[in-house]
Amino acid sequence: MTLILLAAAPAHAGTSWSASLGGGRINGVGPGEHIDGYVARFGWVWSPSPALSMGPEVSFLQLAGERDGGPATARGTAIIGLVRWHALRAAGGSAYVTLGWGGVVYGEPFPPRGTRLNGTSMFGGGVAARVGDESELRVELRRLHSSNGKGLVPENPAFDGVELGVHLQVKL
Repeated sequence: MTLILLAAAPAHAGTSWSASLGGGRINGVGPGEHIDGYVARFGWVWSPSPALSMGPEVSFLQLAGERDGGPATARGTAIIGLVRWHALRAAGGSAYVTLGWGGVVYGEPFPPRGTRLNGTSMFGGGVAARVGDESELRVELRRLHSSNGKGLVPENPAFDGVELGVHLQVKL
């Protein structure tokens, strides 16, 4: 839905486009798992107003650890549509909440007994600080979920994690 909104976005005064680059550390929090990893992200951000931004984000994940006593390792690529609401704004930055939905393709079935293709969702919050006139630095905490949504395999194993990330967003 976010991508449809982007395609229909009017180009008028007050809107802006930015590019975002960042990464973070993921810690698995699901039952019976000790899976950690790293993520690198880049995205395009459309801001129709100072309080709202949205756009697609591409992530490259590397996860490793164990689940239920067996190895659980995967690399994957995800695309997520994000919406970010800057709820508290000040001259030097903001505090925000963010939501996102999309899909992820892993190089091997992940989590174990799962599939290569999974749906993914996230929610979180963070703070953004202006760095000069054209960019901002964000520190964000995200709650991540990835699963196959039942129906593709008899079980629906999921991966749940928490990510602490840092992102630099530059106005285009």
